[in-house]
Amino acid sequence: ARTPFGHCRGTVTEGGQPIAYVTAINLSLNNNITTQQYWGDCDTGDLTDGRAEVSGTLTVFFVSDVLYNKFVSGAASSLSFTLDNGTHTMTFDMPKIKYSSGEKASGNSSDPRTITLGFNAYAPSTTGSALTITRSA
Repeated sequence: ARTPFGHCRGTVTEGGQPIAYVTAINLSLNNNITTQQYWGDCDTGDLTDGRAEVSGTLTVFFVSDVLYNKFVSGAASSLSFTLDNGTHTMTFDMPKIKYSSGEKASGNSSDPRTITLGFNAYAPSTTGSALTITRSA
């Protein structure tokens, strides 16, 4: 039986210092692969690679205003998180993201420091990849 991955200590850091604690994260990957159809042929033709799009939402409890100010100013940031199952880890690294939306997390009307931020990941010229997933034993 396989042991599921879990995450119990999520933080967002800036310059090595925690600026927010993660309460939820959703990640979406769209490879934009399309099929080629040919006139007079009912079968699917070739698959054409598309440009991968990585986006998601991040719900956080703020420790400081740094993350919120990045959202307001549109400044680039980075995001990395690790999942662990006690034997293996999976690290998801997005070296360049921009926050695209922000709204107060539902169900937290008494806590103004919890917010859900939408983000898009971009491929920096140094790595050429918007998302890198590393699995370790």
